[in-house]
Amino acid sequence: MYDDGYSNVEIAKVLLLSHEAIRKHIVDYQKANKLDTNNGGSTSKLSDGEKAELVTHLEANNYVYAKDIMHHIENKYGVTYTITGVTKLLYKLGFVYKSPKVVPAKLDFAKQELFKLNYSLLKGNLRDKEAIYFMDGVHPQYQARARCGWIRRKQDKTLPTFSGWRRKHMIGAINLADLQLVSTENPKINGEQIVNFLQKLEEENSDKERIYLICDNASYHKSKKVKEYLVNCSKIELVFLPPYSPNLNPIERLWKFMHSITTNNKFYHNFEQFSEAINKFFSNIGNYKDRLRTLINDNFQTITVNHFCNSSG
Repeated sequence: MYDDGYSNVEIAKVLLLSHEAIRKHIVDYQKANKLDTNNGGSTSKLSDGEKAELVTHLEANNYVYAKDIMHHIENKYGVTYTITGVTKLLYKLGFVYKSPKVVPAKLDFAKQELFKLNYSLLKGNLRDKEAIYFMDGVHPQYQARARCGWIRRKQDKTLPTFSGWRRKHMIGAINLADLQLVSTENPKINGEQIVNFLQKLEEENSDKERIYLICDNASYHKSKKVKEYLVNCSKIELVFLPPYSPNLNPIERLWKFMHSITTNNKFYHNFEQFSEAINKFFSNIGNYKDRLRTLINDNFQTITVNHFCNSSG
């Protein structure tokens, strides 16, 4: 951290050590390129075999603090590192400090792969008078969404917050072939509102004989009203995603992009301003098509199971 330009005070704050301890560590390191045994360091190093064993251990177990890894090394191998030293060791071994990716516990990976295969066949055999859309509901909430950004060192940025749980309720479907978006705003989302949306989708695709609409397993997608509409008077066929599979619905990326434009690190004095900003985004969606082409596609995210030993179900 010192080599990267951090001051002694900043390093002390991050590592939860005193400013004087950091200063002494740096002086000792500069004198001998490592700490000697009299100052908490060790003249010995981990062997290649011990490093490989440590890597295996760290890949299987979740450590939040470098000091706990430092204690593990000392107890297991009899080698003492400082927190700074063990942090450098971790980087050299290919580790970085980041959060694990949260995935649904009930995710069925076999069903995800089967969906990808079936989707590929559907897309490959699609006729001129047919279209594929991905549908989802979104509920933007009138709340501040603080997100990381570049802020000057030693400075803080503030974001006003507000109380309340008001939100918008929207349904959208996107055609990946041309990024055509069909959307509606609703007082709530239920079977009746889904039917209204399906009718609008058909109106927007009057030249199509068949529309394959891919969606999740929300109860309103399978409601009695929706089933009756599809059976009696619709050219839409619902294709359901595997349960717990938002990674297979590209429109989720549109919602994320929407938030990046309209709500992330943004403050609106009232719900009306908030609502207007989101409506403006959808009204001007064509202005973002070049950016959306790189974001929204059917290169589905593949989730690989790699649980920590102490978090496996």
